[in-house]
Amino acid sequence: MDSSKDYKSLDNLVYDLQERAKELNCLYQIEEALGNHELTMEEVFSKILEAIPPGWQYPHTCVAKIIFDNKAYTSPEFQESVYAMQEDIIVQDKVVGKVVVYYKDKMPQ
Repeated sequence: MDSSKDYKSLDNLVYDLQERAKELNCLYQIEEALGNHELTMEEVFSKILEAIPPGWQYPHTCVAKIIFDNKAYTSPEFQESVYAMQEDIIVQDKVVGKVVVYYKDKMPQ
């Protein structure tokens, strides 16, 4: 049995679990913001934009933008780049905005 291979597998497993924990924490924070009816929409978007970067693999270069009702809300130090993922915000089968997450720099696959 190759113990160095076992340690590599264990390291990969730990890394993957840490990444899933970051993603779940991000989702919990977003759910909490969306469920807090005392917050204004701007406050909800601010909390969501704060929660997104730590949930991504490379948070140090991650920024986000929410476009809702033709108004844009952005992360601190926001800058667009070609390294982006986006998804529509859909309410009652109608597109009302979108969320775009950017890496400011090219990251490994």
